[in-house]
Amino acid sequence: MNGRFTFLATLLIIIALSHSVACAFDPIGPPAARLKGGWSATTLEYLYSSMDLEADGFAFSFASGRITFPSDTIENIKSNKVYANLASGLQDNGEVFLRLGAMDASPDTGDNQGNWAGFVGDSDYEFAVGAGAKFNFGQSQDGAHIWSLVAQTSYASLDLDIKTSTILKVPVTPKPTATLTAEVDIWEVQIALGYTRRFGDRFRVYCGPFLHFVSGDADIKGSIDGVATKASTDLEQDSDIGGYVGAEWSRGGDFSFCVEWQFTSGGYALGAGLIWRFEYMRQLASVSSAPAAESMASPPLSKALA
Repeated sequence: MNGRFTFLATLLIIIALSHSVACAFDPIGPPAARLKGGWSATTLEYLYSSMDLEADGFAFSFASGRITFPSDTIENIKSNKVYANLASGLQDNGEVFLRLGAMDASPDTGDNQGNWAGFVGDSDYEFAVGAGAKFNFGQSQDGAHIWSLVAQTSYASLDLDIKTSTILKVPVTPKPTATLTAEVDIWEVQIALGYTRRFGDRFRVYCGPFLHFVSGDADIKGSIDGVATKASTDLEQDSDIGGYVGAEWSRGGDFSFCVEWQFTSGGYALGAGLIWRFEYMRQLASVSSAPAAESMASPPLSKALA
């Protein structure tokens, strides 16, 4: 078990570092692996985030000259993520999960007049997918203190709406008019350490540091003063190190609710999740045994009338 999760964490770190290290956090949720073998969980997750990104410079050519967008910080990119998280327990100390959902992105126009993000629109909700694993590497004898590792990755491709605006910060007259759109691909990896403190059976708090890698590229295209143009740029997050804190409440049974806050020096995120844990092996066994039970309880009509 230890070797398997060490390999997974190492693999995800290699994936993160192999990209050109765009614009979101992912929910971390309760970091402790609490699903035993044969148990599963379904979580409905939501996360709102705001982040600054670094963008490489590039230039556009048009009829009246050339516009250069230097390397700059794209500020205050807002994003919403909605996921269905499907998790499965491996043993008492580990679980894996798959995320399917959607996200959007909205660069702040007013904060980005000096870079290309100020001249494209917002995206609609686009498909997003993710996966990851949790592993407990230590806990107290009474289970009130648990130390964990969370490794997760996600991908999304966004189309930012076409937008027409005047580029004011250029040394030409008259000022050029740009009609631009952008296609952005985003990879994200988070490696988080987690500490969970249980208070009774219904309340837990959790926190920890994380490494955050976001790799992206943007293809910008459209026209400037009616002349077709296009360019590409790489994106990376403003900070690789952050932290998170959250809490989980249970009202009894297998349902619980969690909230959390994530932060780096270049952004923050607020999230929530509704969790349902269930023992799928027991449910499969009950379903498979139901026809036999029915046949024993209900003899054929001919025998019943005999």
